[in-house]
Amino acid sequence: MARTGRSALVSAARRTFPGNGPSALVRQGQMVLAGLRTYPLTRQMLEPRPGSALDRIMVQRPEFIGALLWPYLSATFDAEERLRRILAHYEVVDTLGPPFPFDCDERLVLVDLAEVMPGLRLVLDQPIWFLREGGLVLNLFIDSFRAFSIAFSLRREADGQLTAWIGGLQGRNRDDMLETYRALTKLLHGLRPRDFLLEALKMVLRQFGVTRLYAVSDAARHHRHPFFGRIKAVLQDYDEIWADRGGVAISADFFELPMSPERRDEATIKPNKRSMYRKRFEFLDGLEARLLAALPDVRPVRFEDS
Repeated sequence: MARTGRSALVSAARRTFPGNGPSALVRQGQMVLAGLRTYPLTRQMLEPRPGSALDRIMVQRPEFIGALLWPYLSATFDAEERLRRILAHYEVVDTLGPPFPFDCDERLVLVDLAEVMPGLRLVLDQPIWFLREGGLVLNLFIDSFRAFSIAFSLRREADGQLTAWIGGLQGRNRDDMLETYRALTKLLHGLRPRDFLLEALKMVLRQFGVTRLYAVSDAARHHRHPFFGRIKAVLQDYDEIWADRGGVAISADFFELPMSPERRDEATIKPNKRSMYRKRFEFLDGLEARLLAALPDVRPVRFEDS
């Protein structure tokens, strides 16, 4: 018989932080106390509505309740806010319609971009290593290789607006990645893979009906949370990335990014660059049209990634 109520919380703490050593027992106790302090929200996580997107994720990733202790989206969110954000995301997913929700080991291949580079494609999935940075992840894949990823979550605001919140942006540091990114930049008409992925994300979000897009600041990125102890050095400054893409800091924790497509007045572009920008914008317009046409018919698939 499935446990319910507070006994389910104790069981979840033992499962999330297994063991009988001092460290595991301390974590279990901390998680139970955090769950009791936020019990109405904790209970929604542990006893989701059957058949809902939240039910699916909690069956497949029961450790998600560890957000009582570890960060989600922002290092500054307390346990109550973290659970509220998780619940809000899956409430929105329930409203998106097919192909949502999909299983954790499935992926949605949104667009095949083989005409740009053989094997290149835009893929939406839910890898476990992004669990703390967002409920969905948009990726640039080259065949089975995950070349760049951006993690985000959705939320319906009190006024009915749908918003998206970026919690993580990650490239790869394989030996040949600099060369790969340079080749992609050239093929994408001067648009860096990171920036292309952000533009593609905005296209997907516009199809969802998202009206505002926010991105976590560098100071609030999830791995700066005390749960992880000593802060490790990072290679990319989120604040610089968001500002470069037109983002404006709205607080110490988040930037707001423009939802409109990237466009520039041709008169402001150097004459020798105008042809490249024209081709870039034509490519992006065509990609958004393809996404709009393809998304209703996308179905989950499974394939290994590297």
